[in-house]
Amino acid sequence: MSSVDSTNTTANITERIRKNPHAISSLELLRAKRTIGGGHIPPALAGWAHLVVEPDDTEQDDPSPPRGCIFLGPQQSAGKYKLDALRSASPPVGAIVNCTNAFPNHHESDSISYCRVAINDEAGANILAFLDGTSEFIHHYIEKGISVLVHCQMGASRSATVVIAYLMKYRSMSREEAYNHIKERRPQVNPNAGFWRQLQLYGKRLGQNEDSKKSFLMNEETPFDKHWAETSLASFHTIGHIANSTIELFPEFNSACDFEKIIFAALDFVFGRGVLESDLNWLGALCDALRSLGVNPVPLIDELLLVGSDFMELWCGEVSEENIRSVKYKTKVQRVSISKGVVSSKGRF
Repeated sequence: MSSVDSTNTTANITERIRKNPHAISSLELLRAKRTIGGGHIPPALAGWAHLVVEPDDTEQDDPSPPRGCIFLGPQQSAGKYKLDALRSASPPVGAIVNCTNAFPNHHESDSISYCRVAINDEAGANILAFLDGTSEFIHHYIEKGISVLVHCQMGASRSATVVIAYLMKYRSMSREEAYNHIKERRPQVNPNAGFWRQLQLYGKRLGQNEDSKKSFLMNEETPFDKHWAETSLASFHTIGHIANSTIELFPEFNSACDFEKIIFAALDFVFGRGVLESDLNWLGALCDALRSLGVNPVPLIDELLLVGSDFMELWCGEVSEENIRSVKYKTKVQRVSISKGVVSSKGRF
């Protein structure tokens, strides 16, 4: 191929990526890189992942200590027998974002921190609720010189969406710029159409669109509803263990809030999902956040859970006495620490 043909081919692919990133195949991108002398893209972490953000990419003012890297790959990169590969990275991987519902957090007992994005790779899945929390989780560790691995099943859609969101928030990249940045380093990257649209909305919430200057987190007019509860729960599961206090997990709370409405929405959400242990942990943290504002949530909860109350009429026959006891226990204990996303609590006397 002549140099003119090479230039035309590369320019053509670059323009097509700009217009529609999903129209470019991994094979085309690899061919384009080889045409311009890029050559083979070497994998990392024993051949299972790719280095998509290097320490040099993080624009650090003070080069000491160096920041961590971001690796992107499939679930095999965080497999049971991959600890040596994770530790041999430079800097070593000390945190993992697991973007699957079921793949085990194999290395929690090996002093590696985890957060989980428990969704399926489906266009209708709500990954948007997790993006601010995962971005903060990644930033927290790479700022400390600790590398982060982000994986899903294939290392193509869910995990790629999470890394794109991080680059949008902390590198001020547009959605397309962030996509191109990681696609060049891991050709398999291919967020599904639904996630791609949610990244556009995320960009708007970050203020990258002139028509939307709102923060991703809730503003003073927060509608305390199912959407709020879902987003708050996602934040709790992604950054709960790195927060300094429970009120940091609920920045939308202030003294002017309707606390009864908050409790109603939270209980309705917890009951609607079957009173899961993970949801009860979130509810307990929420109650501690209210206590930090001088509000005792227990009387509000007891009133809603009274037999014959309007709330219990809504849930008549659908929640058990055991469910109610679990809710009351979790909301009457005070959290004293968080470790690896699990609430530790101590009874209040």
